[in-house]
Amino acid sequence: MKVLVVSMAKGSRWTEHKTPARVTIQTLRGAIRVRTIGQTFDLTEQRLLAVESNVSHDVEALEDSSFLLTVAKPNMPPMDHLDK
Repeated sequence: MKVLVVSMAKGSRWTEHKTPARVTIQTLRGAIRVRTIGQTFDLTEQRLLAVESNVSHDVEALEDSSFLLTVAKPNMPPMDHLDK
């Protein structure tokens, strides 16, 4: 697992991309917009979004922002198996 703190200036954008691992994005400061699978999510401070592996998405900073990006290992089993 990798955990990164990412800072983006207002108006900057990560173009559409995919990752081979599941990711979570939690806004620490500011506001960001994530577009994925025909949906748009505006994430203000402390909001969290999970994106499954190999799902196209992009990220845009609506304000000067920072967010916590957690990247799971590829092929790691989903956490729901712990409930069984």
